[in-house]
Amino acid sequence: PSPTAAGGGGGPTELTREQREKLRDKALAEVAKAEATKAHINDSLLGDARSLPDGSLYKGPLSAGQPHGKGKKDRPSGEVFWGDFENGRYQGYGVLQLPDMSTYTGQLVSGKYDGVGQMKMAGGDEYLGMFKQGTYHGIGQYTSNGRSTVGVFNKGRLDQRFE
Repeated sequence: PSPTAAGGGGGPTELTREQREKLRDKALAEVAKAEATKAHINDSLLGDARSLPDGSLYKGPLSAGQPHGKGKKDRPSGEVFWGDFENGRYQGYGVLQLPDMSTYTGQLVSGKYDGVGQMKMAGGDEYLGMFKQGTYHGIGQYTSNGRSTVGVFNKGRLDQRFE
């Protein structure tokens, strides 16, 4: 889903080009950590997948019958997650491929996109930046049809655009 504009540009939180580039580099470094987690999981998880009560197939360690640690979970809906689990929830770094083939790569808290990450939508749009409780929130870059908008997002809406 593309963000909607909620406010204008300018104001006291303008960033220089150099500051924006540093933020983008930091975000890409966090995305790389999540991708490394996926690669590690694909290289190290051996053995058969276990069936979970929700119908998912899971490879990785369990604690009290719940995914806990680094693992891979294939859900009946077509969603696939490679990453860190805590008590059955996505927690830490990971890569989440959705049934429509959109992919989120980055940090997760309590099963939601939270922290720094990158969402690549099935239609080709992309968001790189901060997330909070599953939505764009904070400084980020949204790219659609080859055109990028950098700014501050608030609950999924573009609140301030940087020039």
